[in-house]
Amino acid sequence: MHKKVIIISLLLIPALISACSPAPAPEPTDTPVPTEAPTPTPEPTATEERVESGFYTNAGGAWAPIYDDEMTGPVFLPEDMVGGDMDVFQLVQSGYFNAYDADSMVLSMYASVPPGGIFRVLEIQLAENQTVICLPEKVGDTKIEKLSYMPSGGRVNFPPGPGNQSLADVAAELTGETYIVVILSEPVSGEAVNPASQLAMVCP
Repeated sequence: MHKKVIIISLLLIPALISACSPAPAPEPTDTPVPTEAPTPTPEPTATEERVESGFYTNAGGAWAPIYDDEMTGPVFLPEDMVGGDMDVFQLVQSGYFNAYDADSMVLSMYASVPPGGIFRVLEIQLAENQTVICLPEKVGDTKIEKLSYMPSGGRVNFPPGPGNQSLADVAAELTGETYIVVILSEPVSGEAVNPASQLAMVCP
């Protein structure tokens, strides 16, 4: 009996060892492992380039360009307004200070363009030791900006103010809010430096 048990036990040991052995590793294959496709980078959205009209407006004391797509009506350039009383638009330019180059003696100003509320930059050639006629801020109850001027013999009799000064004495204090009137010695040009006959302003 014991011999039979021993024989059966010996026969079972290899079977048990085989059953407990780990399964063989799978053979490698050449099938590629799928990977996620890279997310495409979106193309930048094209922005429409806005074109400046060459005109400006003053909003809250700051000068800003007007773009072509913001123009809502016609603009009458002074150089196109000729004949009769229109000549005043050729010679009288009013607006606000932009810049001054003491070396070239060229004043840059925001000059008003009819019908109003729109300005363009004009360059004005001044004389050495240019005299400034200082204007009053008001004439009666009318602000000086509301007055118009008719030159006679190329000059204007401005309303009396606090006296005259040298431009050199006031240039450093001029700002974009300084009101200026320029009387030209020849018809205005938007493309050239315009020679001045008189310079008046609300002096700082």
